Amino acid sequence: MFGGYGGDSTRIEIYSGNLVEKAPTWSYQTPVDDNVLQILHDLWAALNSSVRTNTLITPPIYEMSFSASSQNISLESTSVLTAQCRNYSGDYIQSSIDLNDIIGNIGGRFNWDYTGFANSAKSIELKGTFLHATLPDGNGNSYGGCMNLNLCITNIDGTLTFKRP
Repeated sequence: MFGGYGGDSTRIEIYSGNLVEKAPTWSYQTPVDDNVLQILHDLWAALNSSVRTNTLITPPIYEMSFSASSQNISLESTSVLTAQCRNYSGDYIQSSIDLNDIIGNIGGRFNWDYTGFANSAKSIELKGTFLHATLPDGNGNSYGGCMNLNLCITNIDGTLTFKRP
């Protein structure tokens, strides 16, 4: 028997090759090592080759904090996050996302309900997975801002993607 939880907490169980219940995708919020990724990929391939043609099983999507499944993480220009992200087949793919399109500066604080933080921020840098910048509040004051990008950036099948926390 193999068991797991789908992206919508649906239990997936397989007894002697029979799929009892399934979810359209598998989603993980914790780091998954290469061996687990390979096992899931092989299982998905075996299921797709052995189930009836009227049953659709979608490939697993590994959705997790981006740093758990990425390497060579860096900040290009002032706001473009880049990394080599592992996809569901275990390959690393170069991916990037412009943080200026998803994070704003409101009152001297990072905010993901707005965009354009890099237009007013100074001293923008990436330290590990934390975005740091000096953010003006619009009233002549500036504040040190810090945001953990693992809270809002995920790796979905090798692609850096914004996910509202």
